[in-house]
Amino acid sequence: MAMELPEMTRIAGQLKKELFAKSFKELVFTDKVNKLTEWGFINLKQRDITRSKITDVHSSGHYVFIDMESGFSLVFGDLVGKILYHSSQNELPAKYTIAFILSDDSALTFHTSLYGYVIALSAEEIEEHKYIGHSGISPLDKKFTFDYFERMLAASETQKAKKIQSLYDYMIGFQNGYFQDILFCAKISPLRKIGDLMPKDRENLYNCLLEITKKAIAENGSSDEMDIYGEHGHYRRIMGNHMKNQPCPRCGAPIVQKNILGSNSYFCEKCQK
Repeated sequence: MAMELPEMTRIAGQLKKELFAKSFKELVFTDKVNKLTEWGFINLKQRDITRSKITDVHSSGHYVFIDMESGFSLVFGDLVGKILYHSSQNELPAKYTIAFILSDDSALTFHTSLYGYVIALSAEEIEEHKYIGHSGISPLDKKFTFDYFERMLAASETQKAKKIQSLYDYMIGFQNGYFQDILFCAKISPLRKIGDLMPKDRENLYNCLLEITKKAIAENGSSDEMDIYGEHGHYRRIMGNHMKNQPCPRCGAPIVQKNILGSNSYFCEKCQK
């Protein structure tokens, strides 16, 4: 699965600690870069980000931004894979997609098993980017109030509840992984129409969204994902492919798997309505 808001929040904090005031000295590309460049996920062969001091590292939803004095930001996001820090460039793993050698001879490696943005953009280009720039706010933002959440739902009332995870004009940070747990917590089926959600359902969903997000961040992200030091998080997903045909942890009915909006969803047909 792709790394989501809890993982990228932790990774941004760790990268800031390790990268601040350093610069990229050299980038080492493997053959995997060619296809990702063709698909538009990587532009680093066309844009030089070396020899520019790193001034900040921060996250927004499921994106991490490494800001540099040059005015460019190196953006990681929509990432199926891992970002690892190495105290020496001589400690690079056998497999990686790009290695970033730093000015103190430490290194970062980015490895993806599928896809992920590793793209250098100016502030203007970030604003204009069809995904990175046209995004809503994090559930952790003070502006993400219940009234804001209600307006978000009102704009998509004909859609299924699962669609809420990808209403990126309003909210960023999630894909299918955590949102299955959020729907389970709120006792809402991913198949239910947003417009059919009662006021109490909406309140439960909002509270579960904040609860699961904060819990996952406190537990350093999912146990399925790694931070930059190769350490797994401690949050164990409630729903996922490990639960297919297993008893629901709340009511005991078997968990079902259904393809909804192009990807598998795991949920309880008895207690998620």
